[in-house]
Amino acid sequence: MLNQKPIVFAIAVVLAVIIPLSIVNSAETQPNATLEVKVYKVAKLVPLKLGARIWDPSPLIKTLEEKLGKDALVTFAPYQQTLSLIITTTPQNHEIIAKTIEHELKRQEKADKEKGILIRVYPVRHLATYTKNKNIWKPGILIELLKAKTGDDASAAFAANEEDQSIVVSATPEKHDIIAKTLERF
Repeated sequence: MLNQKPIVFAIAVVLAVIIPLSIVNSAETQPNATLEVKVYKVAKLVPLKLGARIWDPSPLIKTLEEKLGKDALVTFAPYQQTLSLIITTTPQNHEIIAKTIEHELKRQEKADKEKGILIRVYPVRHLATYTKNKNIWKPGILIELLKAKTGDDASAAFAANEEDQSIVVSATPEKHDIIAKTLERF
């Protein structure tokens, strides 16, 4: 498997060069602004949608835009492979972004504790989750089975992690028990 870090770095460098050129209107209002590029890991704030490979950070981006204000000099570049946001903005805005993300993480952790939601990773590399030619990992059927066993509702979220061939599950302890027992049978 290819190492993802050089790719992320290359993308960040390209964004650092190209994005400041694309925000001319904001730059005209703040001609002496110093821009920095930072990568924020936001996987816990922007979960994959139930079993799908759809990652939508737009609610988090909207929250950050509201905190920064309409006229903020900022560009967001979602990076799905690492579930991160690459953000180009001023150092002052980065401080606001970091505090907002920290606050949102604490709020999410509190809400999860109140609901009794836990996140666990289940390695499934050893299970028959490949296509016939054995080179493409397809855990969709396994995820559908686990959804059926736990009750397909909003209290459990499943996401496939291709990098280490595991399934990440956010669910109640009772549902995790069902998942663990089901996987043990295989």
